[in-house]
Amino acid sequence: MRVLLTYLSIVVAFIGLMAEARAASYNFLQQECRELAGANPPKIEIVYNYGKLKYNTELYQVDLAKLDASLNHRNRKDLNGLTDLAPEINIEGIELKYKTMESSRVCVYPQTLKISVKYTPVIYILKTLSKDSCKYKMAVRHGKAHVDLGYTALNLLVKALRNKLPDIAQSSAVNVIESADDQKALKIMNELYQKQVLILWEVFNNALKEKQLLLDSDEFFARESKMCL
Repeated sequence: MRVLLTYLSIVVAFIGLMAEARAASYNFLQQECRELAGANPPKIEIVYNYGKLKYNTELYQVDLAKLDASLNHRNRKDLNGLTDLAPEINIEGIELKYKTMESSRVCVYPQTLKISVKYTPVIYILKTLSKDSCKYKMAVRHGKAHVDLGYTALNLLVKALRNKLPDIAQSSAVNVIESADDQKALKIMNELYQKQVLILWEVFNNALKEKQLLLDSDEFFARESKMCL
């Protein structure tokens, strides 16, 4: 019995050492994989477009109020105009590189990252306003101020994406996997990558909304209304 227990102890210890060695080997390969990815940064392609400004003069007060509620979560009844930038982002799936590390393990890291961002600005102006009226001209002027803010925000967003995407890729899409798990790994990596990009997108959109709401404050509208007495 004592010999059997001794034998079992040796087997357990050996299995423990093997597990530790495998873990150490994986950690080493993971670090090597990250270094490989760092030395071969992905090609980053950002397509952005600030669409041609359009005007819509077909809405009545009730329509503007509904649009205001959907865009700004407000329901103002006395609007002469409203602006919708219609921001949109499309994150294409990551293209990966594969490099065999040892036996069935491979290092996967991003080869190409592509994102398209666009705004499609539309200024809505109350249908009942005459184009020669002060209120109409003021609505156009106010709308263009919103459009200018959006243009600035889009340029800042593109710069932030160019700066942040390499780090986001490193943190979400560099890994050592079993070669048979490549599709599963790609799915997980894409989910992590898109989640981090969307967080950045949300931060910029929220900042833009705050600035847009300052333009639409009651105080700002009150000052504008005095210009068309």
